[in-house]
This record gives sequence, structure tokens and C-alpha cells, in this order.
Amino acid sequence: MRVPRAHAIQRQSLLNSKLVHAGDWEERQEMFRARERRGDTPLGMTWIYGYDPETEWRHRREYPLSHEPDSAERR
Repeated sequence: MRVPRAHAIQRQSLLNSKLVHAGDWEERQEMFRARERRGDTPLGMTWIYGYDPETEWRHRREYPLSHEPDSAERR
């Protein structure tokens, strides 16, 4: 359950590193301000900081090792 989120965070980090060091300084600053006006962080990471793992687990209702092992697994 955590692996896809970890991969997404890695991709976000790569995108942010390219964004912070690319293009015109004033354009980047305006983009950061626009994100903040929409209620996000300058680098678009509200989805990272606002994550609640307990809600994720309750919503999913599927947990690792919560299934009955089949006969091959019981041996």
C-alpha cells in the first residue's frame, strides 16, 4: 500500500527539482504564487503534507495478510 505513494513522492521530488532550477525566475515565482492562491504549497505538495495514513487504511478496508492462507501457504 505504501509503495505506490513512495513512488509518487519520488516523482514529485524529481519534478520539483527540475522546476526550481529551470526557466525564468519571475515566471516561476508567479507560478508559485498562483499555486498558493489555489490553496496549495508553492511546489504543489499539499497532497503529501495533508496525508492521513489512518484514514487511508480505514477507507481501503484491505490489509496485508488479512486473507485466509490457502492450503499451500499453511504448509
